[in-house]
Amino acid sequence: MRIAIDINHTITHAPEFFSLFTRLMKAEIIIVTCRDSLEEAQLALQDCQVRYDRIIIPNDSELGRKKDQNLSEWKAHVIEQIKADVFFDDTPEIIALIKPPTKVFMVIDEVMQGWIQDNLSRS
Repeated sequence: MRIAIDINHTITHAPEFFSLFTRLMKAEIIIVTCRDSLEEAQLALQDCQVRYDRIIIPNDSELGRKKDQNLSEWKAHVIEQIKADVFFDDTPEIIALIKPPTKVFMVIDEVMQGWIQDNLSRS
């Protein structure tokens, strides 16, 4: 099994969960982040005590962002290329671009929860 996880507002929203989850899962853990610095991403993961096998950032030598791709398109393309079975993220624009068979789990913070409640109440 291959699990892809975002850092900002995903791992950082629930670091204890993702620390435990990544240590217990017998799966390949790939971090896919829009952070520009590999070192910054590594430090964040170390601070959150998250286990990982690989980090992919926009300037990755193999799967880096192309000039005509916005970050959402880039991240969705990476998820497809690495054939992630499961993907955790917090951004609806990215999640909307993820194609089956990848299963997507959306981390929802207070801002997104408020937006969902506001929009459901209009229905």
